[in-house]
Amino acid sequence: MGFLKKLNSVVFYVFCGAIGLSSCANADASRPSQGGEVRECSGDVEIYNKASDQLSEADKAIIEKRYSDANKLLNEGLEAIGNRYFQDDIVDDTGMKLTLADLEEEGGKASVAAGIRRGVLSTRLEIFKKMLNCD
Repeated sequence: MGFLKKLNSVVFYVFCGAIGLSSCANADASRPSQGGEVRECSGDVEIYNKASDQLSEADKAIIEKRYSDANKLLNEGLEAIGNRYFQDDIVDDTGMKLTLADLEEEGGKASVAAGIRRGVLSTRLEIFKKMLNCD
């Protein structure tokens, strides 16, 4: 298992606890390893790579407990993807999660907000990557 995949798992488990999820095993099994560049696929690869890099940088900030920086990086990654990940055949509740992240951050819980935003960006990147046919 590569370093970034291990980092992804560790950060995900830390924030599952921070936001009060009792079990992360099922969610983590489908969690993608982010941070690597996508090659040999078509579409908005540069946008994917930029957002993926933002996720990787946010992970570093989270480990260093720089939650404000992490939230900024995650928001930049989310803005880069925009709605390019959206498909008619999926139910997307990530907008509600981002609203919750905003509320948590406004309430002084930047670490919780970063955990929520990280999950949303990771999920959207996974969907976006599949759309690019990069697997």
